Amino acid sequence: MPMQAIADQLWITRFPLRQAGCEIGRMVTVIRLASGELVIHSTAPFEPAQVEALEALGRPRWLVEATLFHDTYVAEGRRAFPNLPYLAPPGFPDSFESTPLDPAPVEWGDELEVYPLAGMPKVREHLLYHRPTGTLIVADLFFNLVPDTWTRLFFRAVSGIREFPAMSRLFRLMIRDREAFGRSLEPVRALPLERIIVAPGEPVLEDARATLERVLARHGL
Repeated sequence: MPMQAIADQLWITRFPLRQAGCEIGRMVTVIRLASGELVIHSTAPFEPAQVEALEALGRPRWLVEATLFHDTYVAEGRRAFPNLPYLAPPGFPDSFESTPLDPAPVEWGDELEVYPLAGMPKVREHLLYHRPTGTLIVADLFFNLVPDTWTRLFFRAVSGIREFPAMSRLFRLMIRDREAFGRSLEPVRALPLERIIVAPGEPVLEDARATLERVLARHGL
């Protein structure tokens, strides 16, 4: 899949991923720090040509999975980049050696910040914020699919989603402590937001703050 520049030092690339017959896709986000080192957010079945494309952007330095739910392509990511530290939330499958994502590596400085979402012990999603571009990178906090008819019907029936962007029913059910979840979102809501990159679906490139608030308000958050 081709690399798409989203902002200065920030790229995305898409990979196919089907669940329950629906194409939801896997979004990989690549952040180049001022040092020239790359943070690869979400792994995928990288082919040699895709590894070369990433290496052309900078020096791959870290692999990141930001939620316990995103272990689909861990083995493929490891094979493509066997020597990189693998950052993930606490509780990531023991079969994959990983390093805690929070606190963030000191090398990230104030360029890339990590915001864990509380109150979701079975998910432990972590949001990343690229301060130089005002970009929030989320995993499953909300979806922004452009669905075909079957996908639209499936998400309406299973997740209660009638329009995108939206938070899935499964994600909402995983919130065990809404008060703690809400508190963990407070610093995120205070960030200057220019865009939001989501794992499932298309990035939000306009009205990012209003979009985030609209999605949260729809679910009383």
